[in-house]
Amino acid sequence: MIFRIHITAFSWLLCFSALVSGQTVGQLIQQTPQCAVSCFLNVLPDASCLASVEQLNSCVCTNATLLTTLSGCTRLSCEVPDQILGENALEQICHGSPLFVESQVTFLKVLALLAIALAVPSIGLRWYARYKSSTLGVDDYLALLATLALIAVGAVQLASSFLGFGVHVWVVDPRNAIPLLRLYWISQQLYILDQLLTKISLLALYLRVFPKRWINLTARYGIVVMVVQETIFYFLILLRCSPVSASWDIRQKGQCLDLNAIGFAGAILGIAEHFAILVMPLPELWKLKLSKRKRIMLAFVFSLGSFSLFTSVIRIRYVRKFAPTADLSWDIAPAISWSLIEMLSAVICLNLPPCRQLISKIIPRQLATTIHGGKNGTGAYGVYGAMTDRGALTTERKGNPPPMGGILHTTTIEVTHEVNADDDFTAKTRPSVSSAASRRSLQTLDEEYDEPKERGRTKVKRPPAATVRRTPSLDVVDIDRSRLGLYEYFRPKG
Repeated sequence: MIFRIHITAFSWLLCFSALVSGQTVGQLIQQTPQCAVSCFLNVLPDASCLASVEQLNSCVCTNATLLTTLSGCTRLSCEVPDQILGENALEQICHGSPLFVESQVTFLKVLALLAIALAVPSIGLRWYARYKSSTLGVDDYLALLATLALIAVGAVQLASSFLGFGVHVWVVDPRNAIPLLRLYWISQQLYILDQLLTKISLLALYLRVFPKRWINLTARYGIVVMVVQETIFYFLILLRCSPVSASWDIRQKGQCLDLNAIGFAGAILGIAEHFAILVMPLPELWKLKLSKRKRIMLAFVFSLGSFSLFTSVIRIRYVRKFAPTADLSWDIAPAISWSLIEMLSAVICLNLPPCRQLISKIIPRQLATTIHGGKNGTGAYGVYGAMTDRGALTTERKGNPPPMGGILHTTTIEVTHEVNADDDFTAKTRPSVSSAASRRSLQTLDEEYDEPKERGRTKVKRPPAATVRRTPSLDVVDIDRSRLGLYEYFRPKG
């Protein structure tokens, strides 16, 4: 008797819906399977919802909780063909409702494509720079794997958005429900893999760059700890349910671990490790005397690392929705999006520093001998090269690429030119020596410029400073040859 009353009530409901959609009551009843009718009657608040069309719409089509419960009941009680019929009937009832129209699909697609578009050139530039300098190392291979994992996550998110990821669960095609949940299960494993590869690649880079013993020990122990930790989390996600197929098929009866607890614990540990890796090199970097350009570059790299840490903190807010929600395709979209943003910023921060030498070749800077013009913008060539009235000459001498685990040592010699107060111009050359290695290189450079014994004359010992006098017209140059050790001088043709 009660079941017959329920059928009658549902018939009146479809009758009201038919007035709106233009279909007959018989057609809607024929389209709705019995299992879907039972689910609807179980979640209907009360009979007052059938009082009017407006009341019906307010009860059913604007209640997200009711729609979520109805969709879950239908997917558990009905086979896939019946689920499709039930979803079609519900869509006809609530056609045009905001809960059936709103979507995050466009944002998810753009984000996935952007992540792939930025990840590919970043790893390409890194490998090209290391290949050109013949300094490929373990950290480069790990960075390549981390970037590939990021690209895989972006591809999975892009495919999921076409299947219904980013819309409410009652809008998702029932035929796409299992593939969508399976892709979500795969994306969790790829996220853990990407996090592991990114962190140990950074630590491998520290082992390669910083010779300090405490950094080496910390990095080695950190790699071991992170490999063990992420391996545990990986298998917790992989084997979370028994049987494993229950992870993506809600109709499978099995036992599953609390996904919310696993995700929250992993997020907290990830933030702590991210912070530790970010601040580890700061004591050594603080001791370096860097130019303004390099300080700006370093600040930019660390700002990317800080942004990645910031996204990890924001992600925790959405991680708590992993398990409790039944509207998975909609509620988890922000968490997956922030996870992708976190991985993207971390990979770019990982790939950017090794590209510095390549960027320096593309963007002009003072890597070789450069001359800065003075006030007048006119220069002449003297003993050691070009000279200007007011300017500087900077030379960087670079050796061969360092071996694995070494640091490239660059010796910089700066030559300044001063102008005396009298009418004649005097250019004084005094190399600026900043280290013992630089002084030795400078001594070798001086010996190369000393003239050998020639024409029976003894070698003239060079003074600590060479003086070149020029007239204001810059046409005639008078050189003190006894001090410079030059024996042939040609006056420029007037």
